[in-house]
Amino acid sequence: MAPPAWNADLRSASPAPGGRNATVVRAHDAIANLNLMSRTACHKFSPADCAARLPDDRYFIALTRGTLEVGLYAPEGTDPQEPHDQDECYVILEGEGRFTMGDETVPFRPGDFFFVPAGVAHRFFDFDESFKAWVIFYGPKGGEDLMRASPARSSSPSS
Repeated sequence: MAPPAWNADLRSASPAPGGRNATVVRAHDAIANLNLMSRTACHKFSPADCAARLPDDRYFIALTRGTLEVGLYAPEGTDPQEPHDQDECYVILEGEGRFTMGDETVPFRPGDFFFVPAGVAHRFFDFDESFKAWVIFYGPKGGEDLMRASPARSSSPSS
């Protein structure tokens, strides 16, 4: 079965942003030469699609666009990651455990969301074997400029 078209823009063995050593899976030969994502196409992927393609380092890059990178992370046993060059977010999909960032440690479960600023040490631990999380890296190396005023936004998702 051919991989879905959502990973058509991925390049084989490309280094991941932020110094991560993820292996990027090559798309099906018929779409492997596409380098740009359509601005209007729906790029849908599921945790199951990504989990089926997890490389040895247990991090699968599902989507890249500009500074944005979305991947599935499913470590086994321990979480070996180091601080990253970009701001990142985690959305816990499966499993429970504990998460530490700086001097704070908190429990996590499916549905939880974490924001980690660029360069800050963090780690998942005491997690069960079902643990999976979406990882979202974005922005410039060193993280977003916190001194820049953010545009006013509505709290309504429909705005």
